[in-house]
Amino acid sequence: MATAPASLTSEPQRNFRFFDNRQKYLLFVTTCSEKWVVAHRVGLELANIHPRPPSVRLFDAGVGDGTVLARVMRSMHDRFPAMPFYVVGKEISLEDVRLTLQKVADRFVEHPATVLVLTNLAYADAPWLAVKSVSAASSLVWHEVPLAGTTAHKFESQITDLEPFLSAHWHVRVNPASGSPVYEKPVVLVIYRKDYRLLLDSVKVRLFADVPVGALLSAGIDSTLICWAMSKLNADIKSYTVGAPGDPADESATTRIDQLRRPLGRCLIFPS
Repeated sequence: MATAPASLTSEPQRNFRFFDNRQKYLLFVTTCSEKWVVAHRVGLELANIHPRPPSVRLFDAGVGDGTVLARVMRSMHDRFPAMPFYVVGKEISLEDVRLTLQKVADRFVEHPATVLVLTNLAYADAPWLAVKSVSAASSLVWHEVPLAGTTAHKFESQITDLEPFLSAHWHVRVNPASGSPVYEKPVVLVIYRKDYRLLLDSVKVRLFADVPVGALLSAGIDSTLICWAMSKLNADIKSYTVGAPGDPADESATTRIDQLRRPLGRCLIFPS
């Protein structure tokens, strides 16, 4: 059996497993470009994915301090500005969850159609937010935070208000068999913009049909908003506008300008 070199056994301060020493690990990752490089490499892969409606799905485990996740979400917005995001981050460390939440308030401003989930579930359970054991399911803490407002400052204030909830529920214990940290009870934290949930949910329900779905598009705010929601959901529909050339009330020109901003098919009808 091979023995460790004398230089290692004689210098215990150098003989450690890197990830077992959090202080040395944090010193390393905060004084080098590792996280930036990782996020950049993930961003390059976005060119090779072809997400299907209703959203771009991202799973990050473990999230760590959220630096990589926040940077990747910026890259996602640049690549898929019109698609909703469903992001699940797994992290068992309370400290890292706090650090992550400090970095995401602006994501809900730039990309408002975002659902961010943080959880301490096991790796096998976290992507689907479903626990396999009955005991874990019965103790599951599911908490939704519908963010009110439109600014990063207001979102950050509401996220900061989660501190008592995190302190009360995000606890760990040591598994006596493996020595690894495990959760005391499973927690799922869901964060999204309140002003986006009702409209998108209502439109999504009405997009399920066994025949093609269309929309009547005028220059009014109601139909424009509905078509905007359909475009956010990447619905494969066609919008219809009735035109009246020469009539002062004709809105076809206005809807043509609006349609340039919406990835929906358009059909202009001129009655005889």
